[in-house]
Amino acid sequence: MQPNTESSYYARYRKTAFSFVWSGALLAAIGAISCASQRPAPAAGVLLTSLGVVALLFGGSCLLPHNLVKSFAQQCAGEPDEPLARGLLEGLTARKRIRLTRRSLELVRTAIAAYAAAGGADPELVRQLEQAVEAHLSRKIF
Repeated sequence: MQPNTESSYYARYRKTAFSFVWSGALLAAIGAISCASQRPAPAAGVLLTSLGVVALLFGGSCLLPHNLVKSFAQQCAGEPDEPLARGLLEGLTARKRIRLTRRSLELVRTAIAAYAAAGGADPELVRQLEQAVEAHLSRKIF
């Protein structure tokens, strides 16, 4: 497996998600301060707080391990190429255990099969992906 470099899809995905989290937190804080400093709360402060909370929740949701794996699996199933497959592998191996629903597990397996069937697929990467599924994924009930 390639090292986790700044140019990998996985690293860029996480960096973008963290940007949403920090930007959202900053916007929410500015909006809350604006609302608290004036009576009645100005519409701009409420809007900033709302947008900040939405961005914060979106970024935080993207960083959840199961959402991260599903995101890469969906992309890899639709456009099976090596950078996306490596991103999926990094997502699978980032945590010791990731719990997915049956449907999400099938999506991951479909993504691996799509990459394996793609022209020029790296057989070693396919083997690593299959091993990562067995080692790191488990089924959750809900």
